[in-house]
Amino acid sequence: MTKQLAHHCTYVGRGDGTVRLALDERATGVATAAQTDKLAQALSAYLGQTVRVVFERGGGESVSPARQRELQAESAQATARSGFGADPAVQALQRQFGATIHADSVRPLNKD
Repeated sequence: MTKQLAHHCTYVGRGDGTVRLALDERATGVATAAQTDKLAQALSAYLGQTVRVVFERGGGESVSPARQRELQAESAQATARSGFGADPAVQALQRQFGATIHADSVRPLNKD
């Protein structure tokens, strides 16, 4: 959960023992006191000094890693849908048999 919280944040700044992070407004539910404390402990260990974490609501100009993944997935989905609809074989089936495309059934290929 702490890692999930971190993925919904972007770095704003650091000073006076405080790390300021912008929290994506759609992820406010993951910022519990316990998870915030764990994140502060992890950052303190990494930075070599005790810090506290302060969240600023809204992502501002930056895009969090979690939102970046969502945007990439949405783009891949849109590309898959348009590519499927543009496929000559699919178009032939639509013309010959009146086939329809159920957009929710089209998924991008996983090229990992």
